[in-house]
Amino acid sequence: MSGPLLWLLTRRFALGCGLSALVPVLLGVMTGHLWPQYRQQIAALEKFGFMKLAQTFLRSDLLPSDSTSFLFQLPFVHPVTMLALIVAMALPTLAYPAGARGRGTLDLLLASPLTRGSLIVTVFLFTLPFALLHAAAPLLGVWLGGALAGVGDELPFALFLQVSFESFALCLFFAGLSLLLSVGLAPRRALRGPEGGGAMAALAVVVLWSLLAEIVATYWKELAWLKVATPFGWFEPPQVLAGVTSPWRDGAVLLAAGFACFALAWRNERARRSA
Repeated sequence: MSGPLLWLLTRRFALGCGLSALVPVLLGVMTGHLWPQYRQQIAALEKFGFMKLAQTFLRSDLLPSDSTSFLFQLPFVHPVTMLALIVAMALPTLAYPAGARGRGTLDLLLASPLTRGSLIVTVFLFTLPFALLHAAAPLLGVWLGGALAGVGDELPFALFLQVSFESFALCLFFAGLSLLLSVGLAPRRALRGPEGGGAMAALAVVVLWSLLAEIVATYWKELAWLKVATPFGWFEPPQVLAGVTSPWRDGAVLLAAGFACFALAWRNERARRSA
């Protein structure tokens, strides 16, 4: 690991990666504000079909729509939470090495005592505390929202803690994946690796595919097998809260995939002989 590079990453990205964790906290507080009105109006919302889409993705077949767990899972599963999580993991990993390669500064970095392997290890280690932060932030949001709504005693915090573990695993998956895309999928010795824009575009394609596969697999049970081909298929808060899946198994799959991507990134970068 490189101390100077770690300090550089901290100065450039720590604030952004940290502040993005406020998103699920604010969503939890918002949920606490909404809960009294939601509980009173749930019957009318269901009657006029306003809840159909939400019920599908929040799995009303597993969690009753009028339960606290159903609504308070929002800080974990809201699309804005997912976006904040992915951005926090991708900011440093797309900047180094792909962003530095595009700016023409990667050669300067590697001309120092910093090795290619140390570069990859340092960038990946930098994401770990922010992965923990983004796993804990939704849990804090649930606690604050539950306290605000006066339903803290109705919330299964032990199960929400298990969802936090899955969130941590999902963070590390995207950290490893974005780092691999930043290095390049193959150690092309004679060619330049991807630059920041190309790596970001590749990550966007993966994320869009994952969302599309998750939507299709959720709506059409015949295509439920698509879930295994997307990271969001291994991140299922409603199933954890309903006790019908093992968060340790699903989280282990995400962690294994994330560390596999990191290992490939480390191997591919060390195999390069040019930027």
